[in-house]
Amino acid sequence: MYSEAAAALLKSQERNRRIQADKERARDEKRRTALEYINVLIVIFSSYSVYFRMSNAVIVVFEILLLLSALALVRFSERQKMRENYMKAIAIAAIGGLFIALIDLFAGIPDGGMVYMAQKLFYLCALVPMYTFLFASMGVRHFRRIYLSRLTLVFALISAIGLVVYVVGVLLHVPLPKFSVPFIWGGRRQAEGLLGLVFEIQPGDLLGLHTWRYLLFFVEGPAANLAFLTGLMIELFLVPQTRPWIVVTFALSDFCTASTTAYICLPAVLLMSFFYSKRFVDLKNRSMMAAFLKWLFIVGIVVVAPLYARYELVTKSNIGSLNGHMEGFTVGISAFLSSPLVGSGITSYGNSTSMFQLAHEGGLLLLSLYCYPLLRFIWQSIELRNMRFFVFITIECVLFVVAIVGDNPLFAVVLAMSYAFTAKDWGKALIGRHAID
Repeated sequence: MYSEAAAALLKSQERNRRIQADKERARDEKRRTALEYINVLIVIFSSYSVYFRMSNAVIVVFEILLLLSALALVRFSERQKMRENYMKAIAIAAIGGLFIALIDLFAGIPDGGMVYMAQKLFYLCALVPMYTFLFASMGVRHFRRIYLSRLTLVFALISAIGLVVYVVGVLLHVPLPKFSVPFIWGGRRQAEGLLGLVFEIQPGDLLGLHTWRYLLFFVEGPAANLAFLTGLMIELFLVPQTRPWIVVTFALSDFCTASTTAYICLPAVLLMSFFYSKRFVDLKNRSMMAAFLKWLFIVGIVVVAPLYARYELVTKSNIGSLNGHMEGFTVGISAFLSSPLVGSGITSYGNSTSMFQLAHEGGLLLLSLYCYPLLRFIWQSIELRNMRFFVFITIECVLFVVAIVGDNPLFAVVLAMSYAFTAKDWGKALIGRHAID
């Protein structure tokens, strides 16, 4: 009698423990979800938005929030994965700090370069290692299926609302409330933002109209192009289940930036998606009409996109932008050759492209901190024969060469993703192919 009562009591206690554990897991999942949405919002608004660039103090606040939100998310990672990747993050931070110290020792810091040096140290020795640690410890399945899906979802919703505001307020000239925001970009500037969301910063040519370019809340066309194009490629090539409305939103947003780089890269990305994005590859298996529309769209991109890009480039009123890029290439190469190992010192040179600016400032030492993870990602993609990963990282490398992306926190996420790509559990999952699709 006593043994039966004791057994019943033990079963009841075990059942209560399971219920309590399930409740605790549910609470942890809610906390993790809330923190991930907060983190992706901070990442989006930190990607060279006017709010991020309001002042140096505000930049520091955003960067600390980026770090703290990632640190808060780490606690939900698996302990074994955290132990495996802890030394990777420490090594990235240590090598970054050592290389910048060597640049400072041999090339020095030009006048007024201390603030920029501090930001560079934080970016390479804190932000990138922290997000590498987070993504690698998170695991490839959760990173691709949950984190990246939430990132593109939130960003696409903001972009869609912004497109509506842009059409109504800028193209149709419907009066909307405006908010003035000061920001730092090539000096102190002031921007007028429709509803504080769509800012009138750069005029441009769009479909024959001389109007304001759609930049959302980003400080310039290349920054907006980086954000929209990266979001588009993540949705097409990294997120397992592509959502068509998000693809359309990012594609329209990127087109309306009237950016030269967008006219070149956007058609290439859309074209590659019809060959390598799982959702669009599957169209040919649905019906004859779907397959016909798919190939019609491909032919349209191949024929129309180059003609339209040529028209926009020929009629582009901002010719100084194109000339600035060409001058940046030639001046950057000659500057790099004058001091190829350690460069000429941090902040010694202002260029229109990240690669040549980094090469001049820190030579091969500074450039290697960016190029190594990107090239490693490309090599891993080739080894895995995964063209989706290959297209994504190759286009990101093109943006790195032709635009200013080097210190953009969104690009820090791309670098951290590239470093995390070499994590053991990621490699096993990807080679096993059960996390590919």
